[in-house]
Amino acid sequence: MLVLSIFWVIYFGIERKIGWILLGGFFLDLAMGGPLGKNVFLLALIAYATSYLSLKLLLYGESGKFFLTMAFVAGGTLVSEIVSRALAFLMSNDSFNWMLFMGGEIFLKIFFNLAFFMLIYFFIIKLEKTFFIQKEDIKF
Repeated sequence: MLVLSIFWVIYFGIERKIGWILLGGFFLDLAMGGPLGKNVFLLALIAYATSYLSLKLLLYGESGKFFLTMAFVAGGTLVSEIVSRALAFLMSNDSFNWMLFMGGEIFLKIFFNLAFFMLIYFFIIKLEKTFFIQKEDIKF
């Protein structure tokens, strides 16, 4: 859901997709069985940060947006995992553990999120070229 949220914000704008992002975060919370609101908060935080930073960088062209989105996916995954683990630490009564914050699986999540982004990106670009659809006309 994080990869899809970042993709939606960069390519379609936060105004058009924030409702879907919040709804997806709510259902992700329900599916994971954890505290309600954690994924909603994380997805909204990453979406607003992505929107703000992508407007500040103003890259034009498909190759610039592709690499910018890859950077946001990697950074968003890292920030999301660190904030999620910090929230989990604050809600538990365990002692502080650095391995909780920087476990090796974070890099696997970044790798798989980047692979998933490339799959989505090239699929949608192929659909655009095949059916001559403008980005604004694609509805999710």
